Amino acid sequence: MGADFTLALCEIAVPKSKSIQRLKTFTLEDYSTLFDNACEYHFDETGDDLVLSQCYDYVLNALEIVWSCYNEQHREAMSMVLSDKWYVVTGGMSYGDDPTDCYSSINLIDTSNLCQLHFDATDYSNAPPRIKEEE
Repeated sequence: MGADFTLALCEIAVPKSKSIQRLKTFTLEDYSTLFDNACEYHFDETGDDLVLSQCYDYVLNALEIVWSCYNEQHREAMSMVLSDKWYVVTGGMSYGDDPTDCYSSINLIDTSNLCQLHFDATDYSNAPPRIKEEE
């Protein structure tokens, strides 16, 4: 069994307050889709109100971690500019586990699109064209 190098990054394009406003609109179905897409399978669904509040708190905590990595120096994550956009980036060697403590938080918030300009994860209208292998 070998190790893999894995990377998580999250675009930071809107203020934290806007990200939190977006999060407040999430439904249980939104959380379910988000957790499936981000491979977060550890929630115990015991009741709608309890699950909704647990999900909100979990994602809000991940959002706080991402913003902390963006605003402060961390030994395991950094903020940087790529193609004129700010990102929070972390990564490292993985042996089947997360390579850093903030890896799953950054991955979750990136998957949620909470910090991106375009909030609809299914809208690819502004995506650049795919690069062709050969011209």
